[in-house]
Amino acid sequence: EVAKYATCLGRLARRRRMTIHCIAGDFSEDAVHVLNPEWDRHVVPDANGWSKWSEGRWFQRLFHEDMPEGSDESDELAVEIWRQAVRMSHDLAAIIEKGGIDLLFPINVNSNPGNPALALAVVLVSEALQIPVVNSNHDFYWEDGAPASDRPPGEEPGPRDHFFRNRDNRDFFRFLERVHPWK
Repeated sequence: EVAKYATCLGRLARRRRMTIHCIAGDFSEDAVHVLNPEWDRHVVPDANGWSKWSEGRWFQRLFHEDMPEGSDESDELAVEIWRQAVRMSHDLAAIIEKGGIDLLFPINVNSNPGNPALALAVVLVSEALQIPVVNSNHDFYWEDGAPASDRPPGEEPGPRDHFFRNRDNRDFFRFLERVHPWK
C-alpha cells in the first residue's frame, strides 16, 4: 500500500514542487525500496502498530487478554492510550508546524485498531490544526471477524475475531467505533 501511494504522491510532488514528509514509528529496511530518499522522514515513538506498538504490550492486552469493563486493567489501558495519544499529538503537531504540512494521508491507521493511540492522535491533531485528511482505509477489523455471539452455529472463527474479545467492555468498544470506521 505504501509503495502504491508513494509512487503516485512522488509524481504529484515533482510536478507541484511539494515536499513529502513520511511519519512513522520507525522505517524498516524495506522502506528504502519504497520511499524516495529526498522525502523527509520523521519518527514518532510508539506509532507502530500491532506487535510493534510498544513491543505488542498494549495490543496484546486489548485484543488477546480479558479486560472487563470497569476493571483495573481497563482503566490502566485507557490511561495509557490517552497518555500516548496526547504525546503523539504533540509530536505530530510539531512535525506538521515545522514542515509546513498542509495535508495528512494516513495509510490504514484508522481502519484497523493496530494502534488506537495513534488513531486518536491523528483525529486530535487534524481537528486542532484544521488539517485536511485523506484517510486511506483497508483491512477493516470487522471484515472476516465477529464476536462469537454473532456467528451462526457451526461457522468457523474468522481471522479478525480477536478484535471483538473485549466487546462487552462498552467503554472501549465505543471508543473503537468512534476512531475506527464501522460498517
